[in-house]
Amino acid sequence: MTGMQMLVKLPVLLRQCDKDRGFDTEGFVSGYRGTPVGSLDLQLMRMEKLMKEMKITFIPGINEEIAASSVQGTQQACVLQDKTVDGVFAIWYAKGPGIDRSGDAIKHANYAGTTKRGGVLCLAGDDPACKSSSLSHQSDFNFRDMNVPILAPGSVAELLEYGVYGIQLSRFSGCWAAMRVTSLMVDSATNVNFDKLCYETSDPPLTDFAMPNGGLHLRLRDDWISQDVRMYKHKLKAVEAFAYHNKWDKVVWGDRKGGKLGIVTAGTIAYDVIEAMQAMGIDEQKACELGISVYKIALVWPVDSLSLSHFASSKSAVLVVEEKRSFLESQLKDILFNSPVRPKVIGKQDLEGKILLPEEVDLSLLHISNAIRRALRLLSDETVEVPPSLLMLPPQQQLANVGMKRSPYYCSGCPHNSSTVLPGGSFALGGIGCHTLAMFMDRIKFFSPMGGEGANWIGMSPYLKSKHVFVNVGDGSFIHSTSMAVRACVAAGVNVTFKVLHNGTVAMTGGQPNDTGVRADPEVMGEQLLAEGVKQVTIIADKPREHKRSSLRVLPRQELMAEQLRLSQVEGVTAIIFDQECATERRRRRVRKQEEMKRRMFIHEEVCEGCGDCGVQSNCVGLAPKETMLGRKRMIDQSNCNADYSCNKGFCPSFVAVAGGKPRNLEDRALRRLKLSDFPVPEPCSSSTSLAPGQVHSILLFGVGGCGIITAGAIIGRAAHAAGLRVNVLHQVGLSQKNGSVNSMIKVARPDEHASEFSLLSVRAGTRAVDAVIALDLISASYPASLASIGPSTRVLCNTHAIMPGSFTRDRDLSFPTEDMLLGITQRAGESNVTSSEMYALCEDLIGDGGKVNVFSLGFAYQKGMLPLPRHRLLEGIRETGVAVDLNLAAFEWGRVAAAESKKLEEALYGESGREEVVEDRQDPEKVRRDRKQRLRSYQDEALATKYEQVKEEEKNPVDENEKQAVEAMEEAEGRASSRVKSLTLAVATNYYKLLAYKDEIEVARLLSDGRLQEEIDKRLEGARGTRGSRVVTLQQAPTP
Repeated sequence: MTGMQMLVKLPVLLRQCDKDRGFDTEGFVSGYRGTPVGSLDLQLMRMEKLMKEMKITFIPGINEEIAASSVQGTQQACVLQDKTVDGVFAIWYAKGPGIDRSGDAIKHANYAGTTKRGGVLCLAGDDPACKSSSLSHQSDFNFRDMNVPILAPGSVAELLEYGVYGIQLSRFSGCWAAMRVTSLMVDSATNVNFDKLCYETSDPPLTDFAMPNGGLHLRLRDDWISQDVRMYKHKLKAVEAFAYHNKWDKVVWGDRKGGKLGIVTAGTIAYDVIEAMQAMGIDEQKACELGISVYKIALVWPVDSLSLSHFASSKSAVLVVEEKRSFLESQLKDILFNSPVRPKVIGKQDLEGKILLPEEVDLSLLHISNAIRRALRLLSDETVEVPPSLLMLPPQQQLANVGMKRSPYYCSGCPHNSSTVLPGGSFALGGIGCHTLAMFMDRIKFFSPMGGEGANWIGMSPYLKSKHVFVNVGDGSFIHSTSMAVRACVAAGVNVTFKVLHNGTVAMTGGQPNDTGVRADPEVMGEQLLAEGVKQVTIIADKPREHKRSSLRVLPRQELMAEQLRLSQVEGVTAIIFDQECATERRRRRVRKQEEMKRRMFIHEEVCEGCGDCGVQSNCVGLAPKETMLGRKRMIDQSNCNADYSCNKGFCPSFVAVAGGKPRNLEDRALRRLKLSDFPVPEPCSSSTSLAPGQVHSILLFGVGGCGIITAGAIIGRAAHAAGLRVNVLHQVGLSQKNGSVNSMIKVARPDEHASEFSLLSVRAGTRAVDAVIALDLISASYPASLASIGPSTRVLCNTHAIMPGSFTRDRDLSFPTEDMLLGITQRAGESNVTSSEMYALCEDLIGDGGKVNVFSLGFAYQKGMLPLPRHRLLEGIRETGVAVDLNLAAFEWGRVAAAESKKLEEALYGESGREEVVEDRQDPEKVRRDRKQRLRSYQDEALATKYEQVKEEEKNPVDENEKQAVEAMEEAEGRASSRVKSLTLAVATNYYKLLAYKDEIEVARLLSDGRLQEEIDKRLEGARGTRGSRVVTLQQAPTP
């Protein structure tokens, strides 16, 4: 089960529990999407039938505060006479910024209260590591200021348990309850034994707190002073009494009878503490010997002070381990301040005031283990014997950084590639959404939080010489709150052009439809803008004909730049609505066979000059480098292309459009002359039986958003679960899914009845502790944080294919330091533990789809003994994906062949000479000379080839004696200077060819018609030339003057 599946299951379980108790209740869910609860609404939509059957209403909010007020209404309805149910339990969800902006609505609703059969739970999506946010989030302080009790689950299973606790707490106390959720839980998947989960709670006796007259719950004709008194004197006291009575806080590891060192923690960090101790060599038995107890708090505010005081008072020292700012630590110190027996308390700082657990970073296992060592030092002068090895801090290693960064980037064919382009001399402001990625492309100067887009220009404009600015806005942000900023700019009378991208979906969180129906239509949006006082509105459309009846000005995409220049001269507020469908959503439909790509672009590598203009025009990552003997050219990655065609804006003759023709089936591909049956592969020695009971095997996958890393991790997780192993999977994506770095951490273990149930719940990678690494992207695997997980016992599989970062669209000569990155990995793991292979190219050449390299790498890793799982379970996991099953199964088996019979396979594919290493070959003057001579024969005749060679070598009949003597003198001088590669000789051999083989329109025509392009198209697409319904190839060439 994944964490997201647990959140979807939560309202269903609550409704079922109420039915079992005989309660006449219904459920209500509302909120606004955002990581880590970004796809919750999408998952609830998919479960629409079940939700209706269980009487659970899901209405997504226009924004977070509207959703919070909607949730408040569910409680208000049940105190009125005409209510139809006894109560409505409600769940509100939002990301950190949404909690910030919803404070007023939640605080008012919380003070007013809930009903006995209702209750409200807030799912607070926190991002303490700032993985997918503009700022890190710690919602604890927000909810404390609103007097909302806060629960902190730490695992996938606890999402369900604590969710039920939250509703029961809300029903009893009359308070709203909050539950912090992070990506470490929501994006995780693990085995869940539902029989072991505990949902039962009971009410404390009334003697534990003072019950006010009229009770704790929502009432009619309430006044605000009474609400304030009731909150502080009664409701919060009832919360503490409920937590104490149900014994939610407990020792989960180590000495449960006493001990000298207490570690107080909560949430996922609790299991990171256990993981860190195990990495230090402290198992649970050793923890008992050392007197260490790990105390996990469920309700982090207000804490169960009686239980916490009882735990801490018997300890000599207490270490508080928590994320970000001190929250539990300050509460503990307040509780202990007047206690006659007080332990030493350390957390964010040690006793000397030095930083122990930093607030500004995501706490790693190394941070935690170092803090535990420092805490153990406090006990070293007591009766507890602490081994010296546990007191020594490990040396800090400086890990090499190759300096290459993979920043998030727009998807291939993304409309933002075109819509965010600006006229020269202009600048733009932005906000939250996919267009924020333009920050990495220097297209946006500043950005604002949601709802503030453009409003900062009101304050900027009086103090700048520039009198106009463009503001990028997504249609989702506009509907959420930016329409108010537009209204503010109109009222202020500033000159600004809002550029609203309408793509029809919420692309950043899974492709959900906008929640506003007709209001999301670009024409309706345009009319709304005019009604708000915007001077002029233009629709720039990918398909202008769809707006032919519109009263607005409608132009094709090609007119964007001119229209921006025109509107920048208009006084006041203007707007452009850029209407083009989300490229990723179109791709999803093609994967689901809901539509087909009608036209494909190919690049003729011989015609291409490698100028990079196609990348400048399109800003598209679907353009990849193609290394040839003539230098670096461009190619279109067909498995990545989303059919935007902006790369063809430059009218380059190397671009060839092919209409019609479907991708060939696996059986029809030209290179399927190779059969798996011709390459028998034995089973690897390693199997699932190699794991001893309780032994943990960790696998870390690195890749790029969109390359299938998450799918590969899910396949391993399913296979491990089916094999009866314990498994924990974490997918860390965030903005990475937009062509940034992605990783997936999988931990599997053979069950051990003697092991603690908490021993496999941390999903973090320990320092030098990962057993296997599959690096589909060398850049992601070469970050210092990634290298830190690799140690001398780590087996590493590297894909050497150069997956260029988005900056390649602007830097045509960007180099990919493959050797430097491999060296950094090898220095960590050892040469014998590292296997490298051009897996993408092999996958492309074997099955015709390099996009299946994720599954190909699983087959490769399995054959190398890196995956301790049965083969048939991995194949079952592939089938369960339900996507391109035959192709993926073939990819897995060919991956095994590539691992076991690499030499034989490459000989069968490429001949005895193997794969052509063109980058190395084009540095060899002799190989360049032979290559160019052959090209000149094709270009003209043998005489021209001879002329070229005569300048290069001494011949009886030189074409030009002076020219020959100059080359000889150059070669002799260069030979005396160095015995290495002759750079000047290479330059002459390369450039003299260019002089002789001038690429005019006649030469371009010859290259386009020489048959090589047709062979490439035939290899990829079905259909024949000249037949009805077949492929139509369109060439483009400027007319000869």
